[in-house]
Amino acid sequence: MFVNGASGKHSLGGRVVLISPQGVSIEQAVALHFPVTNNQAEYEAVIAGLRLAKELGVHDVELFTDSLVVASQIRGEYEARESTLLKYLSKVRMIIGGFRAFSIQHVPSEENEAADRLAKFGPRRGEALTELFHPAIEEGELMEVDRRPSWVDPFIAFFTTGSLPEGFKEAKGFRLKVVHYLMHEGGLHRKMLSGLFARCVAEEEIPRILEEVHSGECGSHSGVGRWKQG
Repeated sequence: MFVNGASGKHSLGGRVVLISPQGVSIEQAVALHFPVTNNQAEYEAVIAGLRLAKELGVHDVELFTDSLVVASQIRGEYEARESTLLKYLSKVRMIIGGFRAFSIQHVPSEENEAADRLAKFGPRRGEALTELFHPAIEEGELMEVDRRPSWVDPFIAFFTTGSLPEGFKEAKGFRLKVVHYLMHEGGLHRKMLSGLFARCVAEEEIPRILEEVHSGECGSHSGVGRWKQG
């Protein structure tokens, strides 16, 4: 994972580039709609990247940042004395505690070019953009709950780690299905005949999405229909 945060007149805030061992790359821009210093922006990018990795089911993370201060604080080499950075450091350590393995390295800016460009100049058309309106350290702590296995899990695992279902028959059948899917903007999508991408959701997301459809701005205009997974 390569991250970069920037605070300036023309900066968006942060950039995250996730690369799997198989070379699959997922890029995400982070827009910060609140004032931050460069170090605070870097921490926001780190937190956004770690959360994206958790959502994708990643267990082992090797993080690269061109901020010597942030890398050294997370490794425990530098002491975070400023109160805001101390809160960010505490937040990051709480999140990385959920990974099986984690390491962080400081790299020169020229070696972090993939993440540096978007942090300064914004996303290219079609790239994923996450907009944040409140600092991560102001969020309430959430309890982690057990998540039931979902039909989307094998597909996400394949695109992020290259793993296949166990058993020859299962793997062969999966290979025939997976060609119709892809990871797009950080989520699993199915390629439709129309050329559009249909976002795939886990079963547990359906009630929330239906609630948003029926209670949102267009809720009164929604007709009766059927929800189809995949």
